[in-house]
Amino acid sequence: MRALTAVTMLGGVMPLHAIAAPEQYVTYHEAFLTVEIPATALRSRSGRFVVQHGSQRAEFDLAWSTPHVDERSVNCDGGSVTYEVSKPELFAYSCLLNGKVIYHAEKLGRTYRVGASDATETVELHMTYPADERIFWDPIVTHMSRTLRVQAPKR
Repeated sequence: MRALTAVTMLGGVMPLHAIAAPEQYVTYHEAFLTVEIPATALRSRSGRFVVQHGSQRAEFDLAWSTPHVDERSVNCDGGSVTYEVSKPELFAYSCLLNGKVIYHAEKLGRTYRVGASDATETVELHMTYPADERIFWDPIVTHMSRTLRVQAPKR
C-alpha cells in the first residue's frame, strides 16, 4: 500500500499494469555484441525483436559492426529530440515521433587497423515503444543500454 500511496503522491494514479513484477532478462550474444534482453522477447520474421506488454508492444534491433568512420548523427525522422549524449565510448539519443519513443544507443570498443584505415568495434541498440507507456518501457531500455557492451568473441 505504501508504494501505491507514494506513486499516487508523485504523479497521480498509475495503472495497475505499470506496477507489475520486475522484468526478467536473459543474456544475448552475437559476434562481439552482448546485452541483457527481456526474457519474453521474441524474434520476428523480419529479424527484429518484439516484446509484448498488454496490448502494446515494443520492437528493437541489435547490431554489431566495424565501421571505418565514426559517424554520429541523430535520426528522428522529423520528430523532436528528447535526449542526446555523445562521449568517446557512447553515442545515444531518443526522439518523440507520432506517439512513439525512438531510442538509439551505440557503444564503441577497440579500434584496429584494417588495410589503409582504422575500424572500430561498434554495438547498437535501436528500440521503438509507445510514449504513453514510458513508465513501463523506460526501465527496460535503461537496463538494456547499461548491459549493452562490446565483448571479445567466444572462442
